[in-house]
Amino acid sequence: MKNIICIFFGFFALITIANGASSKSFIYSNYLRFGHDDNLYQRSENEVETAYISDLLNISGNMKFSNGSELLLYWQPEMRYRFEADEKKLFLQDLYVNYTKMLSQSSEFQITDRFRYSELDENQTNNENSGKEYSENTLKGSFRKKLNNRNGLNFSGGLVNRRNDRDSRAFDETRDFDRYNLSALISRDLDSDKKTISLGYNFSDHEMHNNAGGMNSKTLFLGYDRVFNPEFLGSIQFGYTDAQIEQRNVNANNTVTSSSSSPFFELGFNYVISDRTRLSSSFSKSLRYSTSTYYNAEERDDLLVALNHDITAKINFNISYSIVSSNYDNDFLRDVSQNYGNEDLLKILNIRADYQINRNHFVEVGYQGRSRKSEISDNSDYEKNRLYLGWKLEF
Repeated sequence: MKNIICIFFGFFALITIANGASSKSFIYSNYLRFGHDDNLYQRSENEVETAYISDLLNISGNMKFSNGSELLLYWQPEMRYRFEADEKKLFLQDLYVNYTKMLSQSSEFQITDRFRYSELDENQTNNENSGKEYSENTLKGSFRKKLNNRNGLNFSGGLVNRRNDRDSRAFDETRDFDRYNLSALISRDLDSDKKTISLGYNFSDHEMHNNAGGMNSKTLFLGYDRVFNPEFLGSIQFGYTDAQIEQRNVNANNTVTSSSSSPFFELGFNYVISDRTRLSSSFSKSLRYSTSTYYNAEERDDLLVALNHDITAKINFNISYSIVSSNYDNDFLRDVSQNYGNEDLLKILNIRADYQINRNHFVEVGYQGRSRKSEISDNSDYEKNRLYLGWKLEF
């Protein structure tokens, strides 16, 4: 609750500062939801089933200043009451701030900060950590410059800090981490507005707390973006990642560093099928840090497909389906003296529909289904269904 109060005053302090904006607009929305969760703690057995009530406030704003700068604000606190949970009350939130400053007609500086206090990730839960939340802050700054009509540069750097509630001090159970990122991108437009190629480099240093090791990685990649027509946009990136994974050997009481490398690949598109229907999809394959307490790295495949359709002028329908497949190697182990399974598969289905009663009032219904198949530890498999009915007020 203290975090929410601090964010509340910080948010409105920013709004007060923004009174000097030449133009500004804000949207306020409130979601009141009644729902049911058939596996609250995402367990393979002894599931806890509960009804819940959620009140979610959403405040978003856009402010433009006369000196060529713009400020975007987004704050979403949520109060949730779960009737059958050990910890019945949850106070969650999501704050996003973005500031853009035009330094000249060809260059701009941008800084963003996002703070979240949320439930654990879907693939981070088991019987030992169920019901625990985490706070995460992501700070990122970037500089973009247009060298001429065709060529451009983009440099960025960021810092991510995650702190978990009641985190363990044991190295093989801790989840707290800090991650540093640096990236550079050179781009060239092949024509006036349809085709762009790029060369990029990413550096990431992921450090676990309590001497639990981490991962240091470097990725070099090529990219290609194309506007096939106003309705269809596509992009592809491919390259290679080299990584150093720091591990512990408890039996020998020393630190071990393992080297690993893997191809890097990303593909995505957005397609406006009609005035009412929009389809998007993305797929990525990468060697990256892991959120599992047993491993510090993973080879991961991510697939996402999303469809948005306006059934009528007042009825909107959204559906998305994602698959996250993680594979682990002995070189990725946090403790090399241990032995765990090496495959983890997570599937998530989201369905949502809303009906606009009038200008300010909406009713909504939503469903989320999750399933996990894991070889990493016992009792990691689960299936979960969450259904809710809500009312939205927007002004």
